[in-house]
Amino acid sequence: WKGKEFWATKSDVTRTLLVAFGLVATSFSGFFPASLYWRGALRPIYVIVYSGRLRSVSTNTFKSAPQVAEVAFLLLLHVLLFAWMGFILFRDSKEGEVYMSSFGQSMLNLWILLT
Repeated sequence: WKGKEFWATKSDVTRTLLVAFGLVATSFSGFFPASLYWRGALRPIYVIVYSGRLRSVSTNTFKSAPQVAEVAFLLLLHVLLFAWMGFILFRDSKEGEVYMSSFGQSMLNLWILLT
C-alpha cells in the first residue's frame, strides 16, 4: 500500500476506478442481464489504461489535437473564402454556370479540386 502516493498518481486511481466499476457491473449483470452488453464499450479504455505505450500514444494524440483542429479550421476558412470569390467572379461566365452556380456548389467543387 502506497498511502497518499497512491492517490497522487492518475494511473493508479484510474485503474482502481476501472476495477471497481468492473466489479459493480459484474455484480449487477446477475440481476440485470442487459447490463452485460454495454460493458464491451469500456474495453478500449481498459487496454489504454493497462498498456503504458498505448497510453503515451493516446496522450500525445490528444495533446496534438488542437493544432490539427487549427489547421483544419484554416483550411476550411480558405475554401470558404475562395469559393465565395469564385462564385462572385465567375457568376456570369459559362464555366461559372457549370461549376459555380451556387455558393454550395462552388464550395463542393473547390473541395474536390483540393483533394
